[in-house]
Amino acid sequence: MILQPLLRILPVEFLLRYIFIVFFVPGISFVLHSQGSTDLSSTPGHWVITNDEFQVYEPAMIRDQLDDKLALNQLKELFFLPHKSLDLGDGICLYDWYYKNRVVISRSDCQLWLPVTIREYINRMLIYSTASLKEEKIPQMVMDALKSEIAAIPVEMMNQPAFLSSSSGRPLTSICGQDVETASALYKLNPGYFDTSLPRTQVQLITMTIEGQSDSPDWRGISAKRVWEFIQGMKGSDLRKLLDIN
Repeated sequence: MILQPLLRILPVEFLLRYIFIVFFVPGISFVLHSQGSTDLSSTPGHWVITNDEFQVYEPAMIRDQLDDKLALNQLKELFFLPHKSLDLGDGICLYDWYYKNRVVISRSDCQLWLPVTIREYINRMLIYSTASLKEEKIPQMVMDALKSEIAAIPVEMMNQPAFLSSSSGRPLTSICGQDVETASALYKLNPGYFDTSLPRTQVQLITMTIEGQSDSPDWRGISAKRVWEFIQGMKGSDLRKLLDIN
């Protein structure tokens, strides 16, 4: 149970006033309020979620037009790393997720995010584009242009990490070199991150979310400011102890 370790490193009044805890087990997810009640429809401003990999990335490809959800979702599994707002030590950081500030507490013995190669990115693009052509979302000329753009990419680049930029000179894939000033590296979740031999209730990943703009702790009132000030005093080494597997 994550609540007891949290009590050791977070003041009780902080937990009662600001933190909502979500325990996530596949098929079971609920919010624990300070009063001990549950509310599935609640949307608190500050909360803790365990073992939910969908809390640690936002898709780089914001596309929702396909009926073929397999083709769509395999492309949406790719993402850019969020902006790092604060290093809490021991590999734990506070990240800026648009209007949310999120601490990601992951295992030290296993990478959570893996770089995507150009080859894998291209393969996923082709799967998505083929489905788009089949559903008449794009014309054949766009598909032909995409294949021509891919064919012009040097073979020796294919196993390199994928970096994308809108100013890459490749309008359909956005593939560029790492040295491009606006380049962003593409990542995916490590499919082997979770130790499936452990009980599903064992905490292997925690996200702590605080709503508000990272450059404006006053956003959404004084509570956001106080939480922001508090989190800057957190230690990554203490937070990692909340995991059942380090």
